Parts: sequence; structure tokens; C-alpha cells
Amino acid sequence: MLMALLAAVLAVTIAPQGATAAPSTPNFPAAIDDYSTYQPQTQCTAVKKGTVALRDLLNRTYGKHPAGLGRDCDQGGTSEHKDGRALDYHFNVYDAGEKADADEFLQWLLETDKYGNKHAMARRLGIMYIIWNRRMWRAYEPSAGWQPYSGPNPHTDHIHFSLSWAGAQQQTTWWTSAGVSQLPRGPLWDRTRWAGGSWDASATEVDGNTALADTAAATLPNGNMYVFNVVPGSGVWYRGRTAAGDWANGATQIDTNGSISAVAATGAPDGSLHVFSVVPGSGIWHRRRAADGTWSTSTHVDSNPYTTAVAAAALPNGTVSLLNVVPGSGVWHRGRTAAGAWAASAQQIDTNKYITSVAAASLGNGTLHVFAVVPDGGIWYRNRTAAGAWAATATQIDQNDSLLSVSAASLPDGTLHVTGVLPGSGVWDRTRTASGGWTNATQIDTNKNIFATYTAGLPNGTLHVGALVNVN
Repeated sequence: MLMALLAAVLAVTIAPQGATAAPSTPNFPAAIDDYSTYQPQTQCTAVKKGTVALRDLLNRTYGKHPAGLGRDCDQGGTSEHKDGRALDYHFNVYDAGEKADADEFLQWLLETDKYGNKHAMARRLGIMYIIWNRRMWRAYEPSAGWQPYSGPNPHTDHIHFSLSWAGAQQQTTWWTSAGVSQLPRGPLWDRTRWAGGSWDASATEVDGNTALADTAAATLPNGNMYVFNVVPGSGVWYRGRTAAGDWANGATQIDTNGSISAVAATGAPDGSLHVFSVVPGSGIWHRRRAADGTWSTSTHVDSNPYTTAVAAAALPNGTVSLLNVVPGSGVWHRGRTAAGAWAASAQQIDTNKYITSVAAASLGNGTLHVFAVVPDGGIWYRNRTAAGAWAATATQIDQNDSLLSVSAASLPDGTLHVTGVLPGSGVWDRTRTASGGWTNATQIDTNKNIFATYTAGLPNGTLHVGALVNVN
């Protein structure tokens, strides 16, 4: 994700309030994508990561605006919203500042680059067509320029973007160009909430590696905490923190698979650590560290090749719950007994095909709590009783439709903390009390470039929230 460069527009007349600079442009090589062909919607699938990333790019540049992503199959006719490739981003043509922002962004998308490539950023992002203010631009008819649009919606209160499949799946040069990475990467920072409820005023840098792509944390009964970070092309590295608060000087590599895309971790009552890694096209792999510090080899525990996100939680009885997101399908759960046996198959616990991020936490009473991000829908919560019965329906606990990811942890007092990442805003924390009531969200970090978090609770009642800060 990009750092937006905010700048006042200097001119003879005063710029409309709210007008800002376009997104910063990386130093791309000359090689560029072909124009997108017309690829109409033919199926109903989950919102794609490239579509979410385009929304987040706009939010980081112009501040949060309402945005529409997915659409139900039975709503209206053919639409790329239904297969997750369309974004309605709300600028109002009758608001001078918003119109200036919209026009600035569209100019940036369609201008010629230094190599003479026309419509350069639209091609690099995989834009298929744009509709705005009664006009339409088509990548498959680029020489025609902007053409009149007479559809039933004039698109004066939002810009419609439809992406090619390559753009929606982040396979265009905006994401893949050699030497230029727009996928979020950055160092890890940690912030403490003390048992009394106060947060540290600032965060502490835990790992300065600017290539970190995902993070997870686990705590043990002895008060030690461990963080696990994904380094694309390298694998998974971990670093420990003692109960006294001392971080290890360096990170240790525990997995050399450079294809790992996501990680989850949990600590069990017997002092063991459990780490789960997602390998695209392969599934989920599990590695255990015994209480004496020895690591096992990696074991394949789920072969679904489409898994994109993962979460884990250990329960007081020694069992481990593994949750994974399968786009277009929902969230699946698989259990591991205290003796180490995995369930033969996974159980689908949520059929929402749009879920993109999942988190899990357990309480001392044996209940399991799962949180899921739905683009354009906020955070949804579902719990499982100590006896193993899942709630029949999920409950929406946060309505913010721009949330990117979620992490969660429990504390000894029976509270749960749910941490959400809001691009362009920072990190927000919401608490579930021991009696089951939810508090309002509190902003705990204003760094708008944060893209992933961990949340970890310690036996002494302190809470740690780690954040990866994008430097791309």
C-alpha cells in the first residue's frame, strides 16, 4: 500500500477545500500491461484483493469515503460487483472539493508516463472501465477517450471502477513489476495496554525488517510472548519477549518456505507453541514448539489450496482450534485434540463468501470467539460454547465498511479485545466485557500506513498490539 503525499494546491485562485495531490507514483520500468479487454461478469464470487486495495489506495490518498464493493447475485443484472471486481467510490460532483479530488485521481490514472505509455496507471492497475459524471472510459476502446454515458445512474455521486481479472487478482505491474512492490511491507511495532487500562503513549519498534508481510503473536502461561513474521521469499521468522519485558536481539528463522503468505499462532496451557502457515496452492502447514523449546517438522493439516487467511486459538483443555478463510466459501474450522490428533475434516462455520480476514480467541471458561471482516460490511462475531455448539448466526460488532483486517485476544479478567485496521486512519480497539457487552471502538494508533496487526493478552493482564507499517 502506498503512502499518500498530501499537499496543498498552489494556484492563482484558492483550490477547493479537500483537494489533494494524486497518489505517489513508483519509479516503474518501461514495461507495462496491455489494455484490458472487456471481461464481463459471468459468476458470483467474493470481493477480490485488488479491488479492496484500490479502495484502500483512494482512502489513503483522499481520506475515507463510502465505497461499495460486492453485490448479491440476485440484485440487478450483469455487474462486476458480483464477482468482486468492481468498486463504487463516493465522490460528489456537486461538492467542489470532492470533484477536484475525483478529477485529480482520474487524470493520474489516464495520463501518459515518462516512457510515452498512454493511460499508464489505469493499465498498471488493470482498470477495465470507469464511469463518472455521465461519462465512461473504456480500456478496450482507449482511442475513443471519454464517451457520453446515458445509463439509469448518472454516477454523479460516485466513480465506478471495473477491473480486469488480472487487476482484481493483483497480477498487473502495479503489484508485480520487478524492483517495485506495491504490496504492503514494513517493520513491526508493538504497543502495550497495561492491566489498569492505560495505553503506552508510543509504540516500540520490535523488528526493523522492512520486508515483513504478515504477523502473528502467541503468549504462554509463564508470561513469555512470541511474534511470528512472514518474509516473502524467505519464510517465517520469530522473536521472543520475556515476562520481564525483554525482547530477543534478533529473529530466528523457523520455516524456509518462501511462498508462505500468511501466519497464525497460539500458545497452549502445556507451554507449547503452535504456528500455522498458509502456502497458496497447497493449504495450511502446522509446526509445534514443545515447552522445552524444540521445534517439530512442518505438518500439512489442511489441503484447501484456496485458503487466504488463517487464525488459531488454544483452549484451556489443551485443544487447538484452527480457522481459515476460503474466498467464495466462508470460514472453516478444524480442531486438534490435546493428545495431538487433528479432525479428519474441517467444518464450515460461516458461509459468507466475502470474508477476507479472520481472528480467534478463547476464554478461561472454554468458549471460543471468532471475528471476521466483510468488505463493505464491517466485523462480524460468532462464538462457540464450551460444549462445542456454534451460535446459529453471526453478530455485527463494527459497522465500519472500510476495515481491512482484524486480530483478537482475551485477558484473564474475561474480557476480549478486538483490533481492527482502518486504512488511512490507523488501529482501533473494541472490548467485549466479561458480561458480554461491547464497548465503542477506541483509536489506539493514528498511523494511517498500518496494514496488519496482532493482539496478544498476557497472564498479568497486559495487552500487546503489534502493527506492521507499510513503507512501500
